[in-house]
Amino acid sequence: METGLSFIGMNKYETQAYEVLVKLGRATASKISKMSDVPNGKIYIVLDSLIKKGLIDLIPNEPKEFVSNNPSLLSEFVSRKNSELELAKSKIEQLRQFYKEGKEVDESKLLVRQGKKAFYNVVENLR
Repeated sequence: METGLSFIGMNKYETQAYEVLVKLGRATASKISKMSDVPNGKIYIVLDSLIKKGLIDLIPNEPKEFVSNNPSLLSEFVSRKNSELELAKSKIEQLRQFYKEGKEVDESKLLVRQGKKAFYNVVENLR
């Protein structure tokens, strides 16, 4: 099970690249790839995802460089997840109540039988 930033929606490569970029402050995709163990063929996809999440910015130099934004932005992601968890807890409690009410109303048994002989046994038990 992956831990750390995966809870807030970051995959392994995003986490690795972001952590390296925070430590470096500013770096090229090639350097981030080497230091984070993110494959060179995936680094731009990962960096683009981090840009869309607002965690890093692109500096349009030649070669392109990336800079990390303040990690305190991650607190916003955590707050959103906490809100989602509270909503889920509320929904679970609501479902639990529906389940409990359904059990109190109908305690009848469901009989599943197959064949002619089983049918006559069920009819006999109903009498």
